[in-house]
Amino acid sequence: MGLADEFDYPLRGPDALKIALIGGGLLFAAVLINIVGTLLSIVLIGLLILPFAFVPQLLTQGYLVRVLDSTLDGEAEPPVWEDWTDIFVDGLKLIAVVLAYFVPVVVLGVVASVVLAGLSATAGAAGEPGGALAGVGAAVGLLFGLLAVVLSLAALYVAPIGLCGMVHDDALGGAFDPDRLREVGTSREYAVAWLAGGAILVVGGGAAQLLVFLLIGFPLVFVVQVLSFRIFARGYADALGLDVAPAGADASDLGSPAPAADPDPLSGPGTDVDEPGEASDTPDRFAPDDEAGSDDTRRD
Repeated sequence: MGLADEFDYPLRGPDALKIALIGGGLLFAAVLINIVGTLLSIVLIGLLILPFAFVPQLLTQGYLVRVLDSTLDGEAEPPVWEDWTDIFVDGLKLIAVVLAYFVPVVVLGVVASVVLAGLSATAGAAGEPGGALAGVGAAVGLLFGLLAVVLSLAALYVAPIGLCGMVHDDALGGAFDPDRLREVGTSREYAVAWLAGGAILVVGGGAAQLLVFLLIGFPLVFVVQVLSFRIFARGYADALGLDVAPAGADASDLGSPAPAADPDPLSGPGTDVDEPGEASDTPDRFAPDDEAGSDDTRRD
């Protein structure tokens, strides 16, 4: 099963339309609360309303975490909207992880502001010779701008890996595993998936934004986000060699060996089910956990 086979993911299952409408409705609610709060800010009550716009946004972000989780669990269809409190908490976790990865960008911005302010003050105090310092300030500002772009792209690249690691380990700390970040981030599988998911977000999201005035754009924006996160999770799984083929799919589609057939449960005690050379018919409980081809997809 390749990434191209996932493009119909948001449409799968009997609840696909309901899922999209709920997600689109939450996005619409966030925009509506922002508009009402801004208009009423003149009489101060709007300042009390504006924070509530984060609630529907956090719910949609939490649902995207559920998409990552269900994908790594091998589910073929989008998860249903349930356990709203847990979804809200997942949204908070997503925001925390993304903000953590953008800390270097924020630090760079603060350093750039201090340096440029210092150069500007020095140039102003220097009088006529300050023209040269102004040129230096412009060059330094350009350098900081380029560094900010590079760091932002790096944060956007590794943040989905961190989110997948968080749900993979079922722990917030899993979002910052350096070995996994290196293994997945340097893989061709994830790089292709990240480019595909990013293109879907930019192109599909931009097209859907044009339709928000017709209201249909809100569910479309949500569907685009769901599909992108599905692609990110598939790239993560493929990079680690995880078997996340949905029920009924051939496990070889994802590069993992199909599980061996179980012995016939109706075999009598006299039936020999051991391979030649095995000492006994007792199941091997001491096989190494890291044996190649293992079906384990979760860490302890």
